[in-house]
Amino acid sequence: MLAELNDLSQTYGLRRTTHLAQSVGEVEQVRKFAGVTPAEYLRDNDWLGDDVLAAHWSHCTESDIEILAESGVHIAHCPASGSRGGFHRAANMLSIVDAGVNVALGTDNMSEDMFDAMKIGIALNRGKRGDRARPTPGEMLDAATINGAKALGRQADLGSLKIGNQADIVMVNLRTPNMTPVINLLSNLVHYGQAGNVEAVMVAGRFLMQDGELTTMNEQDVLRHAQEATVSAWGRLSEIYPDIPALQPPDW
Repeated sequence: MLAELNDLSQTYGLRRTTHLAQSVGEVEQVRKFAGVTPAEYLRDNDWLGDDVLAAHWSHCTESDIEILAESGVHIAHCPASGSRGGFHRAANMLSIVDAGVNVALGTDNMSEDMFDAMKIGIALNRGKRGDRARPTPGEMLDAATINGAKALGRQADLGSLKIGNQADIVMVNLRTPNMTPVINLLSNLVHYGQAGNVEAVMVAGRFLMQDGELTTMNEQDVLRHAQEATVSAWGRLSEIYPDIPALQPPDW
């Protein structure tokens, strides 16, 4: 399958993405199958390069990180989902940064946002190292913006505000209790920012949100349909696999 995906990527000029070493089970399964780590397996199958974005790296070894750094692979660091799972844990962002890897922030699912990712990411990684100095708010904001553009090969027109770039802009209300006082703007955004502070969002010069309201869809209709679809899908799955509810305790 990896060879087929490589062929498709080369034929159509597509970039590649994958999860990598997210869980102990994944690492053990690859070792049992191939006798190597997941990173080594991708290397041996010619599946590493600067067009690859790999998520998690939670159980990568130092040797794995060296392999990935040398090949130019980008990481989607998902601190919120990785730490919440407990048994998955989150990668050590700074050891990966210091190895020369481009670190972009990821949410991994629909329940987090970039404010969560920055806030949890800075606290988690400072706690891992016992270092209150790094990562800095600037490093976290870069991971949420320009580094993501680099991971997509789009740093020439995305990820920063400058002449010639696509007009992608998020406008944040600073006159709220959680953002007051504003002494260090980067620190405020990363440590205290919330999705509810977003007043407007522009993508390619087009407003998708103004005055806190979506402009392209009815938000309440979308939420209602999402809830109904989830309840329906969960019901069907529970009928087929009665033990599913036991796999995710209600307090998880």
